[in-house]
Amino acid sequence: MEIFPRLLVAPPDDSAWQDPQAAARRLQGEVAHQALAFLEPGETDEAGIFRRLRQARTLLGVHPEQVDVQPLVAVIRRTLVHPLIASLFAADAWALPEQEIVIPGKSAAEPHSLVRVDRLVVLPDGSLWVLDFKLGLGDSAGDQAQVRNYQRLLANMFHRPCQGAIAYLETADVTVLNPQVPGTTDGSSQKKSPLPGLSAQDHNSENIPEPITPIRVFPLQADLIALLHDAILERTKPDHQLGMTDIQVIFPHRRPGIFLHQRLARSIGVPFLPPRCLSLEDWILRQACLASDDPPAPASLLDQAWLLHTIHQMPGFEHFAAGKEEDATWHRFLPWGVRLAKVLDELDRELVTAENVSHPPDDLPSLAADLLANLGDVQTQFHAGLAERNLTTSANLASQIDLDACETSGPTYLCGLFALTRSEAALIQALRQNGAQLWWQTDRPLPEPLQRWAGEWRAELEWVFQDDAVPDLGTKSTRASMPKPPAFILAHDLHSELRHLADEAATWNAEEHVAVILPDPAQLRPLLAHLPSNKNVNITLGLPLERTALGTLLHTLVRISRDRQLTGVGPGSRDYLDLWQNPWVRGILPEGALGLVRQAVRNRVKPYLDTDDMAFVLRQCSIQAEVMGETTAVDLCKLFQEAMNLSSLRELGGYLQRLLTLLHAHDKAPSSREMPLEMHVVHALHMRILPTLDLALSRDQLLPAAALWSVFWNILSLERVPFSGEPVTPWQVMGLLESRLMCFDRVVILECVEGVLPRAGAPNPLLPEALRPALGLPPGHADEQIIRYHLRRLMASAGEVRIYSRQGMSPNLLEGKTIPSRYWEQELWNLEKEHKCLLQNTIQRVPLDLDLQRVTAALPEKSSFLSRLHQRLNKGLSLSALNIYLSCPLRFFKEQVANFPPRHDPRQDPAAMIMGDAAHRILEQLLRPYCNSRVTPRNLIPDFEIIWDEVMPELLRDVPLSPAARFFQVRLLRELLLNYLNKSDRAVHLLAIEEAVERHLPGQAAMIRLNGRLDRVDQDEATALPLILDYKTGSAPQKSPHKIQRLIALAEELELLPPDQESTSQAGLIRIKEEMQSIQLPGYLYLYNRPATCGYLYIGEWNSRNIFAPFNQQGKKNVVEQNLQIFLHWQETSLPGILEWLGRHILEAPFFHPACQPLSCAYCPWRTTCLWAMEE
Repeated sequence: MEIFPRLLVAPPDDSAWQDPQAAARRLQGEVAHQALAFLEPGETDEAGIFRRLRQARTLLGVHPEQVDVQPLVAVIRRTLVHPLIASLFAADAWALPEQEIVIPGKSAAEPHSLVRVDRLVVLPDGSLWVLDFKLGLGDSAGDQAQVRNYQRLLANMFHRPCQGAIAYLETADVTVLNPQVPGTTDGSSQKKSPLPGLSAQDHNSENIPEPITPIRVFPLQADLIALLHDAILERTKPDHQLGMTDIQVIFPHRRPGIFLHQRLARSIGVPFLPPRCLSLEDWILRQACLASDDPPAPASLLDQAWLLHTIHQMPGFEHFAAGKEEDATWHRFLPWGVRLAKVLDELDRELVTAENVSHPPDDLPSLAADLLANLGDVQTQFHAGLAERNLTTSANLASQIDLDACETSGPTYLCGLFALTRSEAALIQALRQNGAQLWWQTDRPLPEPLQRWAGEWRAELEWVFQDDAVPDLGTKSTRASMPKPPAFILAHDLHSELRHLADEAATWNAEEHVAVILPDPAQLRPLLAHLPSNKNVNITLGLPLERTALGTLLHTLVRISRDRQLTGVGPGSRDYLDLWQNPWVRGILPEGALGLVRQAVRNRVKPYLDTDDMAFVLRQCSIQAEVMGETTAVDLCKLFQEAMNLSSLRELGGYLQRLLTLLHAHDKAPSSREMPLEMHVVHALHMRILPTLDLALSRDQLLPAAALWSVFWNILSLERVPFSGEPVTPWQVMGLLESRLMCFDRVVILECVEGVLPRAGAPNPLLPEALRPALGLPPGHADEQIIRYHLRRLMASAGEVRIYSRQGMSPNLLEGKTIPSRYWEQELWNLEKEHKCLLQNTIQRVPLDLDLQRVTAALPEKSSFLSRLHQRLNKGLSLSALNIYLSCPLRFFKEQVANFPPRHDPRQDPAAMIMGDAAHRILEQLLRPYCNSRVTPRNLIPDFEIIWDEVMPELLRDVPLSPAARFFQVRLLRELLLNYLNKSDRAVHLLAIEEAVERHLPGQAAMIRLNGRLDRVDQDEATALPLILDYKTGSAPQKSPHKIQRLIALAEELELLPPDQESTSQAGLIRIKEEMQSIQLPGYLYLYNRPATCGYLYIGEWNSRNIFAPFNQQGKKNVVEQNLQIFLHWQETSLPGILEWLGRHILEAPFFHPACQPLSCAYCPWRTTCLWAMEE
């Protein structure tokens, strides 16, 4: 079953976890392909190949230990000496390596597709060749079919035959395919089109650097991609098939290149060779790799922190660890190492050579203050440590590029670059000086970062605004009218926002392009669940790995191994459900295993599961799995236990590899179709997290399991699962920064809430705001300025904008109220200034969609369950069960008739029931020897001490209480019983102790046999009647004695309320519940079957006057005897009638009704799932 059927996320390559050997060969193939693409015509010597292989390996982010490029040199060299391949790599051949071909969709609404040929070559004789490389033999027929498709595509594009060849690198074999000739669409022959610019002279003449040009500044509402599309088509000759291949476009990120291809595809309408589109980050990485014969490998953040940790062991840095041995350990230093690495990263990006901070802020932790006091020395040693290991960081890449070598091989456009570091700005200026065109997008005046660069560069600005005397670029490129004002929608919570969006989106045009901006990626799943099911959607954002199902499972392992217990696990807690009901684990557990887990947890009632408990639970599941033949569950249980005994990152990497293999290999594992997002999570773990662990500099450092898992979680919490958003769909879910440069018909901004947009990130304690100017860094609020700019640009360029916010209490009580973002308030204020009036009434408020009506559902009909009801009643009915029926017939049905498994109420303290049973057992053994005799309870204290020591150890042997709870509860019970015995200084005549009694109900309910157990019966000296006592160690079931007149009136009322009628049966139950509260003591009177009185004996009452509470009011002395006779008469005549009515209700009422009073639901174990649960 597909969870999100219209989500068009491309499935990841699963070879990384399905076939590790194939994945390793794939890496080798990718490095070889990229090296062949780097080879210039005529560059076929071994030194050149070795250099290109190392450059390719670094460009692809492959660690040297993952791919040894030395063996590939000979492999590639053998292929390049083949006569045909040598001619295709000759100096006079014109080649386009790794050339993309854009294929338009069959309709305007269909997205384009893209293929990439390994090498497109035009020989001096004008012949056209496509060359494809394969590392191994592979599927020969499939390979040839793929290349033939390329040949046909290129032959039709260039209107000339296209030759094809496949080079198998490992065997140095070359397969030459028959040429493909251009096809015709109308039966007529097509003229052979020339390939202009193929000679070296023509090609070089077109690449003469253009003079430096002014910076073109466009308004925020302009569609910069549409303008770029027009400029590219304008400078490309219609018959020049290679015209765009010289053009290079550098964007802030990769996504605009996809949209540019889409727009060009719709305009051209036939396959074409697009311009080279790169993100600025990708361009810098490529240039840095090409600038060195052996470019350094990128150092992971974990390795950077490890290098910083080793610095304190060097001569001159010993004081870092002085007096701080605990902080100096690797796992404790790691969080500070990550923070320090980020500080050094920012310094390098801003080309700042740090100096030691002589006076760090006083409020910093001692370790942070020491790091800042030696910041300059640390930076020097850090760079030296990187160079020694041939490593680098992304911040140092720009500084490795020679500014004088930043030449452009053709027209270059730099579009939409707003936030630049100093190292990036130096490269941009170097490109401008070599003829690149820089396009900015902003309002007047220039905002601070752009104004700073324009001033430093002394750049001339060309304002391309509609109201200026400049050529009109057309309404398709810039908007002639002001955009519509945004719609403000205020909801109570996120789900109210999403429901409103779903209702609104159902009415929108299906062809409109809609961007849903999601500031918090953790809310992706609920958003996807609410999007229209008839519209294709794709994702462009980074999903935090820790917020996924697999991340939750790993976090559970972290907590178990780090804390040696699963904190927060207990009855009713959702923490252990995060583990056992995780979709990755749930399919592995054998049938009924989750019930075993819950039972094990319930039997260990405490606020956590320690390692022994976890071992017991896992052992139970493992035993059950072995019985059922579920070997996968057995292996999983063993892996969970193994997690607590790991000692190094290398072991952890191997452990995670086995865990992922087990989770993904069994028959019930989630598939890409069922859980497309989770498959990308698995891919990210295999491709980035596991290599980081296996190749880390600290991989062999021994650590305790708890520390090891803490290190792992520090790594995992920084990881994001990237989604590129391909293919292009009408609906796009993206983060704000992922929307840069793009324009949409509608823009929906969700969660425009303070703290979410902009996100309130935790400040780096190593870089206080007051310290930034002293270090030569831009102010910290610059990030917010960047977010504000991109939000304004997106809103200005959209056809319609809808901003959702919410206002109300946060689910986390510590966070207080949620309020609309400052950006919401700013936009609203701008509109109010424009209209010169308050516009609060224009905010659309979404009502909280709550169904306050009673849920209508079918109650169980007794006619459908008569056989099961009679079967249950034939076993006899206890007073406790009768009391449950009086409180809630529906609960009686679930527990007594339907035989649902018993449920524990997490709000009830199990200690109360355990201690109550213990009190009954001890008092029984203490008093039974004196039955039918007189005894003074106070005199039995010595016997009590002996019985307590004998009975309590056995009673407490298997009780589910934590040691602390057991200690306090036992101590309390002992004090209560001793207090009762001390207060009972008058002799009593004991008639019965724990006597079992039974009796059939009277009249038409005679088939019901009622049974019970009398706690104690005394001889009442005042009345000479038996006195039935019911022990209570907790709260009172009744607040005051009953008035006998009201009990008599109750019996008369019930005669007018037939129990077999739906209209009156519920009313009669309510009346009994209102008057009696509990049927326990009246039931004892009936079962005793002789005149008697009754009352409660409160063992836990400290005041001796309140230890005994009579069932009925005694009255003043002058009416005591009269009231007694009335009570005895009620006991003989009215009480049987009440019990008969209640028995008839069990047998004859048409339904099992829900609770009679709200108080009946307060501690019902079925409350959370009951549709009729009543509020207090």
